[in-house]
Amino acid sequence: MTAAQRSAATRSAAAAKRTAEKLAASEPAIKELLASEPEMTPAQVAMRIGWQGALEPLKEQVTSLRPDLSAIARPKIEALLDEDPDMPLLTIGARIDWRGRLRVLTDLVRELRPDVEDLVPRIRNILDGEPRLPAYEIAERLGWRRPRADLYAKIAELRPAVGDGSVEDRIRAVLASSALLTSDEVARQVGWNSDLADLRVLLRDLRPTFEQYLPQIRKLLREDPKMPANEIAAKIGWTGSEQGFAIKVGQIRTVRARRSIRWRDVEKRIAAVTPKVKDLLAKDPEMSAAQIAKAVGWTGTFARLLALVTELRAVPASWVRTPRGSVGDAYRDQILALLAQDPTMPASKIGKEIGWTRSQSRLEQTVKALRTVPSTWTRIAPHEQVQALEPQIREALAENPKMTVAKIAERVGWTGPSAAFAHAVAALRNPALGVTAAEKGTLDKIRALLITNPALPSTKIAEQIDWQGSISSLRFHVRSIREEVKTAKV
Repeated sequence: MTAAQRSAATRSAAAAKRTAEKLAASEPAIKELLASEPEMTPAQVAMRIGWQGALEPLKEQVTSLRPDLSAIARPKIEALLDEDPDMPLLTIGARIDWRGRLRVLTDLVRELRPDVEDLVPRIRNILDGEPRLPAYEIAERLGWRRPRADLYAKIAELRPAVGDGSVEDRIRAVLASSALLTSDEVARQVGWNSDLADLRVLLRDLRPTFEQYLPQIRKLLREDPKMPANEIAAKIGWTGSEQGFAIKVGQIRTVRARRSIRWRDVEKRIAAVTPKVKDLLAKDPEMSAAQIAKAVGWTGTFARLLALVTELRAVPASWVRTPRGSVGDAYRDQILALLAQDPTMPASKIGKEIGWTRSQSRLEQTVKALRTVPSTWTRIAPHEQVQALEPQIREALAENPKMTVAKIAERVGWTGPSAAFAHAVAALRNPALGVTAAEKGTLDKIRALLITNPALPSTKIAEQIDWQGSISSLRFHVRSIREEVKTAKV
């Protein structure tokens, strides 16, 4: 070994000795710091004790002196979990004065806390005594405060068979005996294995609702508007709250009464002001409806008074407009001659024959007005067309009760008015919402009234035929028959 090497080895040994002396002198301070803050890093320790040497020896010293918090805390945590197996993590940390990382404490508590498997004997004892006890009550008896999914799964696994069929079938059977049972009582009878909130959601779907019986209730009220609510409940098999059922039936009865009263009141007021309106129009035939309303003190809807004034007013000669001739009048004789040869000749061919140079739509209107419909051509009313397609519509609804009107129309090949078809489909989809006019023979009465007076209002027709159904349904039929009457007159 050369002199330089011996000198370097001597200096290295001296430095190592000085470092060891410094570490020995700093050991009490390091222990004190780690006792107060066990997770303090070597760099923080070096800063706190004023370390001047290399950091690597200090790291080894800190690692050797750092206390094992897990070993110290383990007995304390076990004692706390024996008192309360579900004690929260933060409560445990505060009770044992934990000063380390929270992740370390979490892993330690998870390792020491009793698992679901540890509770299997207690669960078996409870189920042996009460096989149908709901899972949420078992959790309460066990004092389980953690997430319950695993516990509920284990209870479902250990529970003996409590009945045949699915859970929904058992719930339906329980509700059939009494729809007034609470969710707790239903859970106890069917042996519910999950959270009670899930059972409440399922009960909302399975429990009978008032809306399900609404068509039958309306049908009974149409037959006897004064039928008592308890008699209605007995006829439809209602098993829910009698008080709530009576309140809702009373609301339906009130709405029907209000409609009837509203129609009668309007007609009474119209009858009362009719003589006054006649006197005013006799004095001044050109008096406006607004002036008449002010003069008679009318407080109802202006449209109803306007209809009365229009009906009673004698149209002055100055108001009658002399009809102007049509551009097709010059070709009238030629068109009639061609139609006499071929009643089905298209308007386009007629235009070529007569040398038509004007609007094509105007020619089609002229030909349509002059064309004589052969006796073999019969016009079928929209409601009669729908009646002919009723078997096909019922077949489509039997396959899919929620099939849209457009798809049903496409399937049966409907080409008539969409409103008439939609109304017919609604009546077949839910018979209680349909119109019973055809069954009562009131369509013929409506047609006879409209032939006599095509402008007769629907409310007046309802009063004359003693209509008891929906006013919207009546207006639909009146509108359809009114169009038939107008077409027949043309």
